[in-house]
Amino acid sequence: MSVEQTIGVAALARILVRLGQGETVSVAQLAEQEGVARATGFDIVRRLAAAQLVRRGPGGMVSRGNAATALGFAAFGLVNLQGVAETLLALLHEQTDARLELLAQGLVLVGFGRTAEAWDLQGAIVDGAGVERARLRLAWRAGSGRAERAQIGAQFERARVSLESYLQD
Repeated sequence: MSVEQTIGVAALARILVRLGQGETVSVAQLAEQEGVARATGFDIVRRLAAAQLVRRGPGGMVSRGNAATALGFAAFGLVNLQGVAETLLALLHEQTDARLELLAQGLVLVGFGRTAEAWDLQGAIVDGAGVERARLRLAWRAGSGRAERAQIGAQFERARVSLESYLQD
């Protein structure tokens, strides 16, 4: 393997890790931050998109693709949660405008909303043996009042319990 190929493989791995953690960036930013030529960055992203490991969004932004998400859930033994987690969290985000994430061993599997500095609610998702398998967390939108937070908290807990039930199957 040539030096150029090794650099490309290393860049590919770093790009997958970054996007796998829920980042959304442009190809130009990825190339610059990973220290590869723009042409190499665009080539890597084109190939990853063909494999559905990344997705190109509006304005050329790149995010984790469906295949990468499925691999993440499978890697943590959470395949039963994938579809339901994506649906529940998308709905909860739409209803509350809160930042929501589902994590496994500290890695974001699904996230909706803007990045949060602090988390207001966290809930463990445990399997039938009582072992924590994933963690759900939520950050309020700015300016939410006490009554709204109580309502969101109840919705959050229902989502957590629902996700947990999928691990029991």
